[in-house]
Amino acid sequence: MSGTYQSAINASKRIDKTKINIVDGFSASVGLGLIVMEAARLAKEGKNYEEISAVLPEIISTSNVYLAVKDLSYVVKGGRLPGWVKKVADILHIRPVLTTKENGSMGAAGVLKGTHNLAKKMSTFALGKMDDDKIYNVLIGHSNVPEDGIKLVKLIQEGHNNIRSIHLLDIGCALGVHAGPGSLAVGLQSIS
Repeated sequence: MSGTYQSAINASKRIDKTKINIVDGFSASVGLGLIVMEAARLAKEGKNYEEISAVLPEIISTSNVYLAVKDLSYVVKGGRLPGWVKKVADILHIRPVLTTKENGSMGAAGVLKGTHNLAKKMSTFALGKMDDDKIYNVLIGHSNVPEDGIKLVKLIQEGHNNIRSIHLLDIGCALGVHAGPGSLAVGLQSIS
């Protein structure tokens, strides 16, 4: 993910006569989507560049992404996971839930038992990360499993009463190539 940030910095240096501020969201996929959507909402409300820039660190710190990978072979092929970890996970019938850490690197946030009914398992995991007293923006991503994405949206809506917005989208190719088909991502952004 740091490569994307560095590419943005390099590209911004090629643009003359325009002020470009590159912001590291320390996130990926649906996590970055939530950050951008919140900044766009503030702009639509009439907030200016300086006002939005001032609250971006808080928006970033309250946005989290969780990824459940159904088939670990894609993560191994992409060089993001050693092959022995896949073998152990397959033997134990577990799947890691990955997240971005404070420095933007990926790490484990937990595990799910098995790969069947991944939408239900991921909803239980995500709802466990949500505080009943807070309002959330939620962004769900799926990798070639729209029916699981729809199910995950419904389960999260039913499981939490304070959701300001919830959207479903396809996981992009950059994350999708490593996550592989069947993967699900949940982005959570606490509002209050």
